[in-house]
Amino acid sequence: MIYKLSELSLFLLLILFLASCQKEEPNFQPLPSNARFIDTYLIEQGWLQTDLSENKNVYLSESIGLWMQYLLKIGDQQRFEEQVKILTNHFITDDSLISWRYSDGQASRTNALIDDFRIMAALNKAGEMWDKKKYKNLAKAIGKSIVAFQLKDGTFIDFYDGTSSNDVLTLSYLDPGAILFLQQEKLLTAEQATVNLNLLKEIPMQSGLYAQRFYPLEHRFEYDREVNLIDQYYIAYHRILAGIPIEEIISFTKQMLTEHGKLYGRIDAESKQFTVDYESPAVYALAYMAMERAGEQKLAQQLLLNMEQLKVNDSKSEYFGGYIDMSTRQTHFFDNILPLLAEAGTGNEK
Repeated sequence: MIYKLSELSLFLLLILFLASCQKEEPNFQPLPSNARFIDTYLIEQGWLQTDLSENKNVYLSESIGLWMQYLLKIGDQQRFEEQVKILTNHFITDDSLISWRYSDGQASRTNALIDDFRIMAALNKAGEMWDKKKYKNLAKAIGKSIVAFQLKDGTFIDFYDGTSSNDVLTLSYLDPGAILFLQQEKLLTAEQATVNLNLLKEIPMQSGLYAQRFYPLEHRFEYDREVNLIDQYYIAYHRILAGIPIEEIISFTKQMLTEHGKLYGRIDAESKQFTVDYESPAVYALAYMAMERAGEQKLAQQLLLNMEQLKVNDSKSEYFGGYIDMSTRQTHFFDNILPLLAEAGTGNEK
């Protein structure tokens, strides 16, 4: 009897040991239906895949920041915390900036201003929303490093690689909310904040399109001959968030929809002819966000309708809700998360 009891005890101990070794799966709240494509196909144990093919195992800080913004909109603290852990364990550099890319077990030493701005602002909002000091403290640490390494002649520049920074600013990176956060936390002086916000206000236009870059040491703007509409609508959206009029880009959008019925991804700045034959869900999403925020509701709804026609709307499809080419399985996290942010609305953006 003693022998049998000991045998049973060992068996129970073994069961308990094996159970303790199993990784506990987080019990996340269900995502809205329009986010399930991302959750099913583009997220693996919290890691946000860039696409489903050649860049499947390339992870971008851009994706983390955009996903954080969406999780804030739907109030999902558990998934937000998951991203914070991945961020702090794998993306934060020795300089408290954020690596723009992680692949093959290695993080790039280079950051990207727009992604650091986006994540910093999201962490700050999360800290306020959920009363988490660690989020706020991390936002401040990132902001302190941005100011330390990415200002030239008082103007922000694109990146820092651990030893040096570049000498140009991509104008679509100028996020007014992030700049105001830095000023409020006294990481950026009022004068520095004004310089950068004025730069956003003063971006010149040529043939109805915004300049692409600014060289602070030369005080020179630069245009692109072939224009990426992602950048144009990011500039427009950041301007309207800062209360700066965007009449020219509104007129451009109306003209393109009147003439073509749709927007394509790139356009020749001089001829106003599109140079590619693909529509981008992200372009429509950003254009919608800018127009909706500017009070152009009819135009915004047309853009939203065009965007949603690119989505898999067949509820019987395994890819239902996704922005994906059904024949090639080509998709991109960016082209799926921007539509989610557009659908979630811009009313609580500052």
